[in-house]
Amino acid sequence: ARLLDLLIKIDCQFIRQSHIAEVENHYGVKEGGLLDFAASRMVEFEDDILMHMTLIDFFAELLNPDHSLVESTEAIQFLDQRGLHYRTLSYYIEPSKHSSLDQTYLYSRSANYVATYASFHPSHFLNSPCILLKTLARLTDVLSDISPHRWAHGPTPKHDLHVLASLPRLALLPGRTEMSPLFFLETKPANEDTLHTLATVFHGTSTSTLECSTARALYYLYLEQNPDMWQDVVKAAETIALKEAALASIALINAVITANWTALPDPSRPNLPTEKQLAEKCGSHQTLAPTGILAIFTPPALSTVIPYLLRPGQTFSNLVGGGKGDVESAAYRVAAAKHDVLLSLKPRLQEVAQESSQFQDVLAVINKRLALGVLGGNSDVGSSIGTLES
Repeated sequence: ARLLDLLIKIDCQFIRQSHIAEVENHYGVKEGGLLDFAASRMVEFEDDILMHMTLIDFFAELLNPDHSLVESTEAIQFLDQRGLHYRTLSYYIEPSKHSSLDQTYLYSRSANYVATYASFHPSHFLNSPCILLKTLARLTDVLSDISPHRWAHGPTPKHDLHVLASLPRLALLPGRTEMSPLFFLETKPANEDTLHTLATVFHGTSTSTLECSTARALYYLYLEQNPDMWQDVVKAAETIALKEAALASIALINAVITANWTALPDPSRPNLPTEKQLAEKCGSHQTLAPTGILAIFTPPALSTVIPYLLRPGQTFSNLVGGGKGDVESAAYRVAAAKHDVLLSLKPRLQEVAQESSQFQDVLAVINKRLALGVLGGNSDVGSSIGTLES
């Protein structure tokens, strides 16, 4: 295990070169040097489940350019050429082919490997149709089989949600499978892991224009499948007793407001709709809002999210051990998170207001609400929101 940790920190060329040919030949190392020996021959993984777990973690670290000095393209080629890549993936995408012991201890490790692979090597993942389809099928099998009661009270499939949030967003668009696994996620009952996953998917990334446009498309397609999403999210955000779900709901609102979105490319790429096709799928006769801030100021979010953000923070000052001004209380933490979202919203709305005067009134209300602090006071926002909706 210590050797595997060390190899992550050593330059790839050094550990892949032959240094003492006589010793290496004795142990069957023909090419790949010390890295090949450690990855392929050193660990007898069939008889040692703990070392097998360590080995899979090593493979995942090898694929992560933030943690490994091995060049990421060389790492995936190294693992793929030796059959280590698919073998490691199989514990997640084909669990039934492995023993119950392997499923118990290696499923989560393999899921983390899949997430790392898909996140840092999206092109390789998208161009591996067998792996792509089996991963989507696995996610569909898991997520479609979870009851509302389990989402509310039982253990959630955190490892599968991690995989889902790490996939290239293009892989989640409907078309490759009958129904995207993303659409099996429900916002009611509120589940913090589900809400965080949706936030990650919808927010997009600043490193890829295609990812940004696909994140926007997935938001609208999901909203078409789940039109009550924002009502559910706001209700969860107001349920202070379930603090973690409330904070996750607010994080989802913030993820859309600050989303890295761009319009879909024209002409469109394969498996990617055009702007017109996306609008038609979502039942709209107009072009959909191009940015997250405008999406929040468009129904159905406009009539639910904006009034929620402008309402005073909830307090329980009559309760012992938590109330107004008590920074340790759940109510104060939720109110502070909501206040931070307004702070994120304000500069983005100011940019929009420079081009459209219809946002000036609501911008004034936001400034007034922010001036009142985290918990705020009475706020009448109905007239401003009503003007925007009309």
